[in-house]
Amino acid sequence: MLRLDASFLQRLSKDILTKLGMREEDARDAAEVFVRTSLRGTDSHGIRLLPTYARRIEEGGIKAKPEVKILKESDSAALWDGDHGLGQLLSRRAMEEAIGKSKRVGIGLVTIRHGNHFGAAGYYALLAAEADCAGLATSNTIAAMAIYGGKERAVGNNPLALGVPAGKHPPLILDMATSVVSWGQVRNYLLAGKNIPVGWALSKTGEPTDNPEVALDRGVVLPSGGPKGSGMAILIDCLSGILSGGASRKEVGSIFADFSQPEDSSQTFLAINIDFFVPIDEFKARVDKLAEELKRTTPAEGVKEIRLPGERRAEEEKLRRRLGIPLDPETITALKEWAEKLGIGTPF
Repeated sequence: MLRLDASFLQRLSKDILTKLGMREEDARDAAEVFVRTSLRGTDSHGIRLLPTYARRIEEGGIKAKPEVKILKESDSAALWDGDHGLGQLLSRRAMEEAIGKSKRVGIGLVTIRHGNHFGAAGYYALLAAEADCAGLATSNTIAAMAIYGGKERAVGNNPLALGVPAGKHPPLILDMATSVVSWGQVRNYLLAGKNIPVGWALSKTGEPTDNPEVALDRGVVLPSGGPKGSGMAILIDCLSGILSGGASRKEVGSIFADFSQPEDSSQTFLAINIDFFVPIDEFKARVDKLAEELKRTTPAEGVKEIRLPGERRAEEEKLRRRLGIPLDPETITALKEWAEKLGIGTPF
């Protein structure tokens, strides 16, 4: 794989989005979401998806300049209509608004209807943690996961992210799909020419499969932890799609299907101003102490080191800031084609 510098990919992403009609400030902030996501090693939800989003903007499934409407608002909460703008931009703005509300009144919640695929949920929880808040981010997605005991597409593989700041230790960031694996990871296996583990997915006829291509052909992924992942996915849809008055389950589309139609997903973001409840320095010190104590627990056989939520991502970000972001040949080709199409010079 070719490694490219994060600052170059930031500029390239911004230029592509600007040429497609986004305002320069919006394009810059959305590009930062893509790049930060890839820097932290969530390749399936970062720069690799930019060509897909670019095509959706070009064909109308994503609006380059949405007219976002505030439908309801209080000191601590807001309901937005995202007008089918780019999910990363809408979601970043929503979490920033939730953080701002929390700084004023202790807690802030923003929910969006008529949104679009928002990438990696962990980015938004990290955004809150880096602002000395606790953060939560959720979204509903296309119904592509079986519920516990079923074998057909019934509910979205709805993501959940939680984050808190620390002091010396990196922020603790939990970013999880509610299925055994995300569809992005299944696509990663397909691109790498590898079979997926049995137990991840079923074929469109409901049979277990280790073939990622079969799984992606109208198959289903299975819930993580059986009834636990299944129940979480159902409740996340309630707290995003239904709470916002937006689309739910099979009403939500796919970013890989009709590029002229919006995905129409919904998101919810929560920020808690930690300093409202306990002094932030005290909180961070106690999180550091917790992290250190957990790191010192005895590893199980075959485990070299105890890892905490977000720790591996933080280490990967340090590495990739130094060495560059690795991109597969297919993504390099797609980015080059978009740059050439839009008249953007690149050093590829």
